[in-house]
Amino acid sequence: MERLSEVEIRELARRFADAGSATHLLAATGWSAELRPSWQARNAFEFWQEVAADLEHGAVRDGRRRLLTAAAARYPDSEVFAAGWEATRPFRAVPSRDLLPVVPAHFVARAADAAAGHEAHERRERS
Repeated sequence: MERLSEVEIRELARRFADAGSATHLLAATGWSAELRPSWQARNAFEFWQEVAADLEHGAVRDGRRRLLTAAAARYPDSEVFAAGWEATRPFRAVPSRDLLPVVPAHFVARAADAAAGHEAHERRERS
């Protein structure tokens, strides 16, 4: 289940306040024309609330991330879109240290051997 926050809904309503800009954004998100909400709402905020409800019900696969990514591309100055997009990233830029292998208790570092192996590898690469 994907849910837009109220802050994100308000920012979408502010930046994409008319039917044309909203439709273009939804199309960029991959929302098919027949499933897109129509602009029947009284205002932009109500329209984006309807979009949020549709996203929550799975209208577009990975829709929240795709919507915020497309919005951030159009408005890179928006901290709301950038923060929302970052929160939806499916991976970490830097892996957790917990994922690194554990060094055995009896491990002895052999920096000289490692350096010699590195130098031998570089010689093979140059030749």
